[in-house]
Amino acid sequence: MKQIHSDNSPFPALAPLAILACLLTLGATQRLAAADITWNNGLGSAYQAAYFNASGNWAGGVSPGSADNAIIGATTALCTNAYYDFNGDGTITVGSLTDSATHATSQGNQIFFQSGTGQDTLILVGNNGYLINNLASTGVKDQFQFGQASTHSMLFELGGSGYFNQGAVSATNLFYIGISDSGVSTGYGFTNIGLGTLCLDAISNCAYSGVTSLNGGTVKLANSACVLGTNTIYLAGGNLLASAANFSTNPVTSPIVVQGNSTVYGNGGTALTTGNGGTTLISILPFTGTFSGSSGSLGIANLGKSGTTFFMLMSNSGFNFTQPITVGPTTGSLADTSGAHSVLELYNSAGSQTFSGVVSGEGSVLRSAGSGLTGGTTVFTGNNTYTGGTTITNGTLLANNTAGSALGSGQVTVTNAGVLGGSGSIVAPTMLGSGGTLVPGSSGTVGNLSISALTLDQGAVYDCQIAAASGVAGVNWSLLTVGSWMETANVSSATPIRIKLDSMGTTATGFDTNTSYDWIIIQGGTYGGVFNTNNYRLDTTAFSGAVAGAGIFTLTVAGGNLHVIYTTTYVAPPPVPPSPVLSGTIAGAGTACATLSWSSTNGVSYDVQYITNIAQTNWLPLGTYAGTGANTTCQDTNGPWPQCFYRINAHH
Repeated sequence: MKQIHSDNSPFPALAPLAILACLLTLGATQRLAAADITWNNGLGSAYQAAYFNASGNWAGGVSPGSADNAIIGATTALCTNAYYDFNGDGTITVGSLTDSATHATSQGNQIFFQSGTGQDTLILVGNNGYLINNLASTGVKDQFQFGQASTHSMLFELGGSGYFNQGAVSATNLFYIGISDSGVSTGYGFTNIGLGTLCLDAISNCAYSGVTSLNGGTVKLANSACVLGTNTIYLAGGNLLASAANFSTNPVTSPIVVQGNSTVYGNGGTALTTGNGGTTLISILPFTGTFSGSSGSLGIANLGKSGTTFFMLMSNSGFNFTQPITVGPTTGSLADTSGAHSVLELYNSAGSQTFSGVVSGEGSVLRSAGSGLTGGTTVFTGNNTYTGGTTITNGTLLANNTAGSALGSGQVTVTNAGVLGGSGSIVAPTMLGSGGTLVPGSSGTVGNLSISALTLDQGAVYDCQIAAASGVAGVNWSLLTVGSWMETANVSSATPIRIKLDSMGTTATGFDTNTSYDWIIIQGGTYGGVFNTNNYRLDTTAFSGAVAGAGIFTLTVAGGNLHVIYTTTYVAPPPVPPSPVLSGTIAGAGTACATLSWSSTNGVSYDVQYITNIAQTNWLPLGTYAGTGANTTCQDTNGPWPQCFYRINAHH
């Protein structure tokens, strides 16, 4: 007999009954294997009821107790629907309930209910590893049912941990009442096994506080008012079905741990009005706990009719989910219905959520936000292959992969208040729409983001972060490396694209208003258009260090690259010319024509001055002469002088 067991499940492996002598339950002492007590009232007519706790209805005249396995359908012919009434019994504690494998086709569903107005309780503590063991396999009415929607229902409580088994595909355990802790002890949960379905259709949440492990079969959430307990849920090979349409007001709050190949799926939808006045059918199952995993994969599927959309929503932060995710499987028993769509929706109000496993399938990814929320970050680090496209309407999605495409191969659309960033690569057509922002790297960190084909629409924003005025594009300032890029026909001077220069709260290292700079911010691609600077608006309000009037920021395209150019308006003064050296010999000194000679530079002017008495303080101008090579000469014809002193000043 094959064992079915999750490594992190608190329950023992399902061992052969012949050798399993005891059950060690979470939070309970060891229990001895006890008697099988068999129901002995035929309930021969249709919809017959009998009191569960009446000893005369059980073989041997003994009602089952806390150490016993109560077996239904082993030796008696039950009616179409057999009702087991708990009215007036107070609290009944039983080890386990079993629907016998000898349950005949003619035997009906087994319904446990309370006919009166009181509040009686059934507590299961576990027997031989089981809480409920549904072995019926006729394919017709193989169902244990707890509570009745049209009548008063007793309480169902866990006094121990164990298995809920629906052995055959047709076997169902249906709860119209919530599963809760017993009033005596808490911390118990269950492991779901088998091939059949555990259906929760209560009008309030299950409040048991132990862990839940889905090792086999399907747990069906049939009422949006009822989800699983408050502790960790292990997806260890079993599946979770959101049969009700919208759980938005009652999300699954438990942490989720994936330990096997499990699928979360929907099969219906409720009408939602679209922006154009039409309607679409959607179903939503939100998860507000963290996700983790050690093995296996997570599937997200929609088995509803064509035209419906199923959203699985993850809205927590602080986790890195490392396991593969298939959004919209195309093969297997839980593949998307033709024409139906599956969506992995992601948001958080702050912090980050990381997905490092490969995301595949024909479905899509939506990065959004809850009501009134715009913050938070989602990070994709894998080489993802999903084909249904990516939409970013709020918050930030970072493409931080090292190979392939972070966002699959379908259309990527960034709009509204969405931000696309990262330092990885996107091999998919990408539209930056109105209100959407591109920020290579992340807010506060410069990066180089690669996009195979980029289209910019009216109102799009490129947040170009500049950490240093000089250096390497993609390291010191933001860079988009593209295969091709273009604008839509919607872009005009009235509806421009905004290029935001952002020095991240401080002056970019090395930036000098008196120096010109050329920053390439889009590189490597083919520009598909005729560039018009009027269709762009350079926003420098977040760029520190610039001085009004000291320089001009402009945009230009050259060779397919988009440049931001800063041109300084500062004009530097000419360099100070070398000091002239006057020749020590003055030809004609003491005559009426003395000739002076000095070292000179072309383009430099020289003022020659003289005095005839060393005590004079007022130097007299002899003349201004332009440099004419290495040496320049002039004549003093004001003499003769008994003595004369000369000086020369050089200037531009």
